Amino acid sequence: MKNRSFNIKSVLPFWQEFVLAIGLGILLTGMTINISAAFQQTLNIVAYCIFLSLFICLIGQFFWKNFFVGITLSVILGLGSIYMILVILLELYKELYNISEGDFQATIWLIFGLFVFLGLTIAAISMPLKYK
Repeated sequence: MKNRSFNIKSVLPFWQEFVLAIGLGILLTGMTINISAAFQQTLNIVAYCIFLSLFICLIGQFFWKNFFVGITLSVILGLGSIYMILVILLELYKELYNISEGDFQATIWLIFGLFVFLGLTIAAISMPLKYK
């Protein structure tokens, strides 16, 4: 019988999957609250189904350890993260352009979001490299 003890060294190579799974889990939680509040929005339901399938594939990657699934998830999640970075940069430009309003808390949250999505982009791009 094999000793199947949990140690941090066996989980450390999967840090990208953990980071992306936690991010998608938080996003899915927020979307669930949003959809339950306004169920008639079909676009939100379609987006929820897409993110749920990505979440399932990301969790399944722990067991499959498949290079093709890793590349596919890397491209999809990387493009999504880059898109969010561009949206945040556009919002930062709007915030800094209208600096006279003095809402610095929104600017701080946008900068925090920028760093979060930069980290998610790095995690998404480096995820399939371990399956070569």
